[in-house]
Amino acid sequence: MAVTLEYQTWPSADYNWADGTTASKPPQQIQQKLATWVAAVNANAVNATKQITILKTPSDSTLANYIGWALSIASGASGSTFYASLYSSSTTNINCRFSAGWTNDGTNGGYGTITGASNFDTSTSWYTSAQTAEFAIATETAAGEEFFLLGWRLANNINYSDQLLIFKDINGEWAAAFSDGGTVVGTFYMPVHTTPQRQYGCSIDTAWGTQIGYADPLTLTSNGLTGYVPATGNSFTGSVSAGSPNLFMVGSTTNYGFGKWGAMANGKALVCMGYGPFCVLY
Repeated sequence: MAVTLEYQTWPSADYNWADGTTASKPPQQIQQKLATWVAAVNANAVNATKQITILKTPSDSTLANYIGWALSIASGASGSTFYASLYSSSTTNINCRFSAGWTNDGTNGGYGTITGASNFDTSTSWYTSAQTAEFAIATETAAGEEFFLLGWRLANNINYSDQLLIFKDINGEWAAAFSDGGTVVGTFYMPVHTTPQRQYGCSIDTAWGTQIGYADPLTLTSNGLTGYVPATGNSFTGSVSAGSPNLFMVGSTTNYGFGKWGAMANGKALVCMGYGPFCVLY
């Protein structure tokens, strides 16, 4: 399979994140893409014991402005499951939590209570409505290379441009990460662990480098168009491979930018999916 990259924008008059049921609004548009991806990766034979379940969707909201998801993500090697939840909690914030436990108790606007949190971010800047909104989704469904990367930019503002990533690491284990303005919080499994392992911050090059194809120490410079390319012009020669050879983490904040891209020597483009480090080769 090949990476799929999709982009959609909503003018300020049409953007309404608080509407979790209308098919044409962003929450349900994203839900459709996520559900399709989950069905495809769950069908891979390598994921027979590594199933992803969408526990809550945008239409499950029980409180105004609480719109999002809760997922369970099973790890075959360690025999454990971790949980990921992403939901707006007001007109200005969105919450992202990774945890070892989850209770369907109706709290948090219907999205339940997490327990044993390994990492979380509860203060990501957000607009619920009345702003221009842009969303991009990159996916891969090939066995062992799976990932789902959601990036967004609201009001054409880098402070409202972040990313959510679910992916297979180099060990074939599921992992998840969230970037809030370039600061990464993440949870992942490795076969030697039985609980989610926490990683925080873009500076942990070695730890993340073994999980995601890491673009540094290649120097990225402006190509005079709308993005950046390695100064050598090579296509990631010497970078660490990941579960997906098309998923990369860029380490310098000077190169972040939703939709920035650079033409590569192999005819593909490195595309940045938000004001954060996660990029795809497309």
